[in-house]
Amino acid sequence: MINIKSSSSNNNNITDSNISNSGTNDVVIGASVTDIIFLNTTYDVSKESVDSGGELIRKWYYRAHTQDTSGTDVENATIDIYNGTSENPYVTLITNATGWTNITHIIEYVNNGGVKTIYDTSVIAANFNQTLWDDHEYN
Repeated sequence: MINIKSSSSNNNNITDSNISNSGTNDVVIGASVTDIIFLNTTYDVSKESVDSGGELIRKWYYRAHTQDTSGTDVENATIDIYNGTSENPYVTLITNATGWTNITHIIEYVNNGGVKTIYDTSVIAANFNQTLWDDHEYN
């Protein structure tokens, strides 16, 4: 179990972990504990507890690859990732010569005091030179 109760523990990352068989809770975040990021960490979300004033951010790794309709890798394509509610992307990536972007982190949800804002309706849009365009939802 991860139990973070002190506000002196703000700005912590738990990365590449698997939390299981913890009993009542896998994750407990106390009041006034903020910017706790779980990156690529698996646990039972029904066993997540975030007190009022606490904040937990759950993220995953993401990397995009672009090809044109003939299967050729596309260099310098822009990949924008939107949170599903804002008109502005919260992540912008550019593809390299092999059509791949760098690995980034995308948000699944933010839990503020027990209220989750879900980002898994993220829209990922690829654009090259305003001529090739595609988008899809990430879930």
